Amino acid sequence: MTEPPHDQAGHERPDVNDNEAGEPQVVIRLRIPGPVPPKAAPPGATTMRVVTEGAVYEFHAGSMTAVRLRRDGSHLRRDGEPLALLSWPAPVVGRGMELQLLVREDGIPTTRFTSTVRRVER
Repeated sequence: MTEPPHDQAGHERPDVNDNEAGEPQVVIRLRIPGPVPPKAAPPGATTMRVVTEGAVYEFHAGSMTAVRLRRDGSHLRRDGEPLALLSWPAPVVGRGMELQLLVREDGIPTTRFTSTVRRVER
């Protein structure tokens, strides 16, 4: 079977037939995520404060940021710092949230799962 010279994304495929010795080769293709630009908050999004079992999250619609404050007084990495949100959360009391954030300096997205939401203040 002959593969096309380009993959679906238009990238050139490596030539696996250039092995002069005729030995088997292994080609490993990796998808490495790149930096993701922050998005604007959806229409109607308002600043809110969400209390979970372990922390309080302050979500700011204007800047599309989130700040986490621990409820037990402990301090985890990046607590108290505004972090860019990649999607606006829709908290539901009794369920945890999945947050898409820019935590790392290299722009690679981070998914953070929260403990159970106890209260949402708008």
